[in-house]
Amino acid sequence: MASIVNGLTLYTVLPQTVSKRVSIELGSTLGWDKYVGSKGLTIGVDQFGESAPADALLQSLGFKVDEIATRIKKYLSE
Repeated sequence: MASIVNGLTLYTVLPQTVSKRVSIELGSTLGWDKYVGSKGLTIGVDQFGESAPADALLQSLGFKVDEIATRIKKYLSE
């Protein structure tokens, strides 16, 4: 059975017929596969230990709007 939140099942919100799913998390991608599925795209930060001003850190991690948009467009076109 899919997770139930506020009376809605996961598949009510994310129908199984929709296979192209994307998650964006400025943190670990751990656990997002449950929602995006095995063919989904998870974008996040799966490393730690870096320190820098926020803008520099986001850029070095590839967490910029244009880079994320490019990844999503590529994924959706496959």
